[in-house]
Amino acid sequence: MVKELDGIHIGGTNINNILYADDTTLIADSKAKLQNVLNAVVIKSEQNGLSINRQKALCMVISKSLNIPPCNVTVNGDKLEQVDQFSYLGSLITQDSRCDKEIKRRVRISKNVFTAWRRY
Repeated sequence: MVKELDGIHIGGTNINNILYADDTTLIADSKAKLQNVLNAVVIKSEQNGLSINRQKALCMVISKSLNIPPCNVTVNGDKLEQVDQFSYLGSLITQDSRCDKEIKRRVRISKNVFTAWRRY
């Protein structure tokens, strides 16, 4: 059901979701396409006795533009929170799609581990 819906096209392949264990990321190149994919997931989930955890469901627009447009995606009429960054599988994803913050975060973690290790 979800496979047929448009997401983003990479090398001729349509991708609209990424699944890993209990993490799901929905992807689309427009608000309308994302809302369609999300609606399909909500319907299929409800048919199977599941629901979307609105506290964990977030929306983020990735863009090189300085003016990030609002996402305004909803689940059963409730607007999802729009964020400018989030952690996915241990990596920091930012709305500008740059790696600066992730690199600094990893250097900081490494420095803290190395400093703690040297104390012993």
